[in-house]
Amino acid sequence: MKTSKLLTTLAIVSVVLIAGCKKDVETSIDPMGTSTVPLNYKSGLLPVTLGLTDGFAILSYAGITNTGPTTITGDVGASPITGASMTGFETVTIDGTIYTVDAAGPPGYVTNPTMLTQAMLDLTTAYNDAAGRTNPIGVAGNLGGQTLPPGLYKSTSSLEISSGDLTLDAQGDANAVWIFQIASSFNMTSGRQVFLIGGAQASNIFWQVGSAATFGTTAVMKGTIMAYANITFATGASLEGRALARTESVTLDANAIVKPTVVYFLSPAPALAVVNLGVAGDFAILSKTGITDVFPSAITGDVGSSPITGAAILVSCAEVTGTIYTVDAAGPLPCRVTNASMLTTAVSDMEAAYTDAAGRSNPDFLNLGSGNIGGLTLTPGLYKWTSTVIIPTDVTISGGPDDVWIFQVAGTLTMSSAVNITLTGGAQAKNIFWQVSGAVTFGTTSHFEGIILGMTGINLQTGGSINGRMLAQTAVTLQMNTVTQPQ
Repeated sequence: MKTSKLLTTLAIVSVVLIAGCKKDVETSIDPMGTSTVPLNYKSGLLPVTLGLTDGFAILSYAGITNTGPTTITGDVGASPITGASMTGFETVTIDGTIYTVDAAGPPGYVTNPTMLTQAMLDLTTAYNDAAGRTNPIGVAGNLGGQTLPPGLYKSTSSLEISSGDLTLDAQGDANAVWIFQIASSFNMTSGRQVFLIGGAQASNIFWQVGSAATFGTTAVMKGTIMAYANITFATGASLEGRALARTESVTLDANAIVKPTVVYFLSPAPALAVVNLGVAGDFAILSKTGITDVFPSAITGDVGSSPITGAAILVSCAEVTGTIYTVDAAGPLPCRVTNASMLTTAVSDMEAAYTDAAGRSNPDFLNLGSGNIGGLTLTPGLYKWTSTVIIPTDVTISGGPDDVWIFQVAGTLTMSSAVNITLTGGAQAKNIFWQVSGAVTFGTTSHFEGIILGMTGINLQTGGSINGRMLAQTAVTLQMNTVTQPQ
């Protein structure tokens, strides 16, 4: 077997980002291992999530047999069958890794039964996802000679590409998706080709085959083939895609198999505007029903509460580098300043800012991580969760100094103890807005970045810190904390 490795960066990168867009979009992986796809598919048909199967050019249940000089770009594996089931690889040139479940297989193999088991489970999940999509366009017999726009297509029996070539036209949408549901076998006769036009990409084409798939001599195929049974490539056939056999084997004969690269093209969009805080933006801490504190805390910035009496502000003057504003002649002495009119305006502006943030539409990310964002890197944009959000492990917010993040949280926001949010790439806390409908809780010694617009209370537990603002429509609770308003 001949092996030629690509540069490390090419082996790692699976998403190519196109320059000239509003912002970079990364594929974010949630803690369950599923990919969260950016919401930019015009057709509304999302690609099939492949999980660990995504890295494979060829994956089979019952082995891989090769004859002649075959080239493969991408990983290769078989499970649960022994690695000895992969034969004829002495004439295979591969840019990728050969994975086996045991200490057998072609030269250079890597044993990883756990990963292979999960990859086969992910293949089953992907196959069932593709098969379960609803409201398809019916097709039958032969696709040869046709030009098909993006969409979900279904054949209730076998399907062929035999009387001519098939063209898939993205119609200018480079993110267009095709899913073909084939109840029985799929056959592409010798010399036939699939052509991609209008920006169509092989990475967004999925063939779910209920039986075997066969590709004739010198046939040129595009897309990910998920076959229930065998996949057979005759002499000289080629595939830009993946050959994934659920229950049987893959047969090769002097072929070229290339795993596709996923490319997201984003249409330019208006920059996300900051949330206007008005007078509330002058405060490090602003609440409507008081501020409790366990001494000592260190607050850099102004503090205020309204309409409740200043007696409900329990921080001391020694803890505040700034001014403590009250609505009446009560509160910390000697530093308090009474300014009921200004506080009324500040609270009104705080409520307006909350409404603005909550009302932003067309989120870039919806329910990212199913509400668990621990371990993620968050790029600029509008994020929306329809329930609670938890931060059990460190999070990175990455972007430029003028980029904006708005996080809409319909439930509570909870950050675990000793967890940190880190800003990279020049990102600034003053441009990060967390609009939270429920209670906000930060664990002991945690560190948070950004402006919190809370409908209810904000609780910063012992030793926690925040670079941002705490703007609560009920109370703020401090326990020996550090609060620094952003510059």
